[in-house]
Amino acid sequence: MAEEEKVLNINVKEDDSVKRAIEDVARRLQGKYTKKRKINEKLLAPRSKWLRALTIILNILCITVIVCATTVFVSIVSAKAQNIPPSFGGYTMCEIASPSMEAEGEAFKKGNVVTVRNVDTKTLKIGDIIAYYYYDTVNVTDGQSFFPVDTSDFETKYSLTFAEFFGGKNDSIKEAASKKASRIFHKIVDVREDENGTRWFRTWGVSNYATKDDPNSEDGTIIDYDNPLYDNWYVSEDMVFGIYDNSSAGGFFSGLVKTFSNGGLVIIILLVPLCIVGLIIMLGFLKDIQIYKLQLDVIEEKRKITDSICVKNKVGLKMDNKSKYKVLAQADDVDKNEYISLLWEDGKAPRGIKKYCLRKKMYLKPVEKLLKVNRECERRLKKGEDPLLVANYYTKEKEKLQKEQLEFERQFRSWMREDRKDLKQLKQEQKAENKNSLKPDKTNKSTVTNAGENSSQVKVDKNSSANVGDKK
Repeated sequence: MAEEEKVLNINVKEDDSVKRAIEDVARRLQGKYTKKRKINEKLLAPRSKWLRALTIILNILCITVIVCATTVFVSIVSAKAQNIPPSFGGYTMCEIASPSMEAEGEAFKKGNVVTVRNVDTKTLKIGDIIAYYYYDTVNVTDGQSFFPVDTSDFETKYSLTFAEFFGGKNDSIKEAASKKASRIFHKIVDVREDENGTRWFRTWGVSNYATKDDPNSEDGTIIDYDNPLYDNWYVSEDMVFGIYDNSSAGGFFSGLVKTFSNGGLVIIILLVPLCIVGLIIMLGFLKDIQIYKLQLDVIEEKRKITDSICVKNKVGLKMDNKSKYKVLAQADDVDKNEYISLLWEDGKAPRGIKKYCLRKKMYLKPVEKLLKVNRECERRLKKGEDPLLVANYYTKEKEKLQKEQLEFERQFRSWMREDRKDLKQLKQEQKAENKNSLKPDKTNKSTVTNAGENSSQVKVDKNSSANVGDKK
């Protein structure tokens, strides 16, 4: 009886010492066994092809609207800052400043806004309605040496550079705008050209006529429609910033420019696509968070990587290499190939993975198993089981773990030897390839010797005679 008590005391003491030794490991692993995560599987549900296509289309449309709206708004603000009428896509908004063109139609009433389009000034002809700055002009009475231009067979051509598409103007127009020159909207009545090839246009406000006396009228005068009052100047083609355009495209661009001239509307137009893009990005971000939670669960062995939810969302492929090593080390030998296919796209694990997995099995796994054995012992003791039986159970489990540890160490050493052999063989193969690449091509040598057969024969004879002499 005394001997049994002695054995019992020794075993219980050993159990307590082991318990104290692994307390630190237990504290480190505590979060692994207690922390739970809620995973929203609705966010991880696979989207249909139509929904994915709709998301892509919405992204493209929203980004296009944002870019276009920002570009138009910036170009309009920049134009206003330079005192230039707002322009985009080659179309410019021009306000009618006087009633001089009202006879041309309702659109030309004072205060109305009409659209003009960038034009090649060399193709302007008599009868075209143009918008220009009254800045670089020459009086008709100055006696400037101009040459008349016949425009009867001219065809209007439009021109547009990259800068002009976004509202840019030439230096002459910018200078006129900075000087706050008047903008005039008149019809061409004469086209001239100077010695340098520059075109000059005489214009006319079609409502401007001379007056004549009429005693029957209230003012004593009436309009003399037989005597139009043409403008008393020629304007340089450099001052022309557009030709009147009443097409549907002109109406669309004028509406666009008018809309984006209002800062409040621009903010609304920008906010809607920004909110849509932000919502799409937020949903993607939330999905990434759920995938990250799944990755943590897999690493901490709360969930297997072979679970359907992990396979569908490709959780393993999105892990970093260190996490992949940890997950692979958890796999049994039977499941190792399946784990590798779920962790690496090419189905091949990196070279150093064997070492890592064995090290984890050698150091981390025994500690975890020992922790579980210790908890099982505590559970049995609380239930009132015989301490001697608990101590025997602990001793057997510990011996089993030691045997596994020895087997892992033996396997690790053998794999290390195989790895060194593989590395040595790989280096030898590389050296052999390098030597083969440095060797000259034998086919080239044979062609050279065939080309100079006579000379080679002489060399061979000399060598043979030399060899005979050496033998003697």
